Amino acid sequence: MFQIEQIFDEFNLAFCTLASLLVKALETSSPSPLARRKRKTHCQPLHSRQGKTSTSIQTEHVMEYIIRRLGGEAKGGIAAPITHAAYVALLPSIWSLIGSTTAPAGGDGSEGRPPNKLLDALLDHALKIPSKSSCKRATVEFVGRLFLVSRVAGDMHRGYQSTL
Repeated sequence: MFQIEQIFDEFNLAFCTLASLLVKALETSSPSPLARRKRKTHCQPLHSRQGKTSTSIQTEHVMEYIIRRLGGEAKGGIAAPITHAAYVALLPSIWSLIGSTTAPAGGDGSEGRPPNKLLDALLDHALKIPSKSSCKRATVEFVGRLFLVSRVAGDMHRGYQSTL
């Protein structure tokens, strides 16, 4: 039974990575007006009853999964602290989804920036993780990098505004 759960965890981690790559690919692709028109007439995205695209639904599920794992919860509400390998495997997905402009911010289904429940879960994890945990160092380094990047981006943005 343990081996099956381990395989599902590996598949979930791979799915998280693929979903976050899809979010980034959709953000960076800027098709020509002709391609947009063709896509609009031929390839309508799948929508749920609430009008969300299948991509946003998948992204929400990935964010929920990551939040549960950071909170120390595995499948079915069973308490299981995240392993170092799983945490490191989720870091690119966390980075991508936190920095995303199209990923849903929270559980309310709204698109946009604040409040970012994934960032809140990451910071809660960083504060609550025991100092002897194998994830502590990676967590502190990752949160530090997020802070530095946000600080540099803020400084660059303020510098850009002052030149206008």
